[in-house]
Amino acid sequence: MKSMRPMLVCSIALLPAINANASVKEANRDFFDVDLSADYKTTDNAKKQDVSFSPIDETQEIYRANLNAHYQDENLRILSDYSAQREIYQQQSEPDATRVLGHSLLELGNDYQPFGLLLLHDRTAFLVSPDAADLTINSDTREMLTLEPSVKKHMGTADSLVLTGSFTNISFQQEAQKNNDQKGVKAAWIHGLDQAENLTFSVQDMKSAFEFVPSADYRIELADAQYQVKLRRLEYSVEVGYNKATTINTSRDFSSPTYKIESSYDSGFNKIGVSLVQLIGDSSTVGSDSSGFGTANQTFTSSKGVGVDLINSRTASVNWLTRMLNERCTFGANVAQSVLSYQNLSEDGHRSTVGASFNYKLTRSSSINYRVDYQNQTFSADTGHTNFNNTRQRLSYNYLVTKGVDFDAYLQKESKNSVLILNRYVENIAGIKLSYHF
Repeated sequence: MKSMRPMLVCSIALLPAINANASVKEANRDFFDVDLSADYKTTDNAKKQDVSFSPIDETQEIYRANLNAHYQDENLRILSDYSAQREIYQQQSEPDATRVLGHSLLELGNDYQPFGLLLLHDRTAFLVSPDAADLTINSDTREMLTLEPSVKKHMGTADSLVLTGSFTNISFQQEAQKNNDQKGVKAAWIHGLDQAENLTFSVQDMKSAFEFVPSADYRIELADAQYQVKLRRLEYSVEVGYNKATTINTSRDFSSPTYKIESSYDSGFNKIGVSLVQLIGDSSTVGSDSSGFGTANQTFTSSKGVGVDLINSRTASVNWLTRMLNERCTFGANVAQSVLSYQNLSEDGHRSTVGASFNYKLTRSSSINYRVDYQNQTFSADTGHTNFNNTRQRLSYNYLVTKGVDFDAYLQKESKNSVLILNRYVENIAGIKLSYHF
């Protein structure tokens, strides 16, 4: 089934995570996986503070249940990836917490039917401020629910017209001023050049209404063209257009070219992915990319801790995974850049990340893994935030105890550097983790 990409800016943040997760399992295969884990770790700096504040030693426990599922038949596709976790802090460095995070997709219809329906759900945690310490107490949770009905008309064997409506509700647990509803419509003409190539021309119109800040309501108009190729080892897509956003209260325009260039290559020994994206959105949706470090708390990579405003976002990333060095060895590297430019707020920022990983299989049942990540975040002079950089290193040993049961032991060091003493720290962590997969 050839799936249509979601039409609104809010959905762009959700779908890459779903699609990436599906590719791990080779999406044509149905599965229902459940993972249970217990993570027991000690830290010498539980509150992530500078040494002058007398850091707290603490034992922390994380109990997690993950559900990952895929089902597909001729008329239905379901993807789901959710995690429920309980976090216990024995010295009460922060309150114990329970969280449920994840995303799902339900799609009805196929290429040969005139009607279709797409339902998306996403629940994600973000830091409340871009330079806040990566603690659960410093995070907020955003929930997005999108409904997209569509009507399709085939014109011959190569051409189709598709009309899609979209209704999205976005809500935050803490930053309620960003709660909003987005409604829009998109018309697209799809022309199949052959079995591996197609062209798409589309126009769309979307309005966003904020529940508590009606002066921030805006409208987005977009026209673009996309060329897509899917070969056995190589896939790439080039999409270019123009984005015009208008604040309804003031009639101020915020416009720019838009593009989305993505490519992936899999030779068997090498996997390479490239992505270049520019788009206009708002502070409830833009900035939720996963190009940062990523943590067990799932809050390190980005932040929504700013006011309501339109944002021009530009991101670029390159990922490489190879087994060419040795059949026992897997090496990975990634580089990413992100630039956010706000229409009104003084929150402009630039983030650069680079990372590398090395995995070596010692025996059929055991392996060691080392990963290092570096992130540099800068802000424009008038934002009120402080520039910083982070480095994280993690060394782990994994042992397959028996089928479905894994044991991990790990050491981790994280450091954050900034001219502001409140924004720098060094933390050392040692832990063990037991996982059960069924």
